[in-house]
Amino acid sequence: MADVTQVKRWKISETLLKRAHQVLPHPEKKEEEQFCALEKEFFEYLEHNEHELALDMLQELGELVLPCSGFWQDLIRAAENMGLSSRTPYFEKMFHETLGRLQKSEKNGAEPAATTQCL
Repeated sequence: MADVTQVKRWKISETLLKRAHQVLPHPEKKEEEQFCALEKEFFEYLEHNEHELALDMLQELGELVLPCSGFWQDLIRAAENMGLSSRTPYFEKMFHETLGRLQKSEKNGAEPAATTQCL
């Protein structure tokens, strides 16, 4: 049986993964089928406490739909909480790319995309 500390870490990871999922934008029509399949796998892994596999699915979802920077921050925190520090450099890179897109659209006078507003 898991100790109290481990259960807390699982709950924290689960919360971060769910929060990241909640800020994913809706996919474009051409990506809906793939998005739904990945999302289904995400929920299955989460249900079985397979958090690293759930993290994998969120990464793929994020690459598919270009989420806000907060999504990538939650993946960074989840990876750190799960002891997967080797995963954080990629998530940090994606976080900074997302911020760069937001800054570029602001410099060009365009309205920020809905997918980058939820810092």
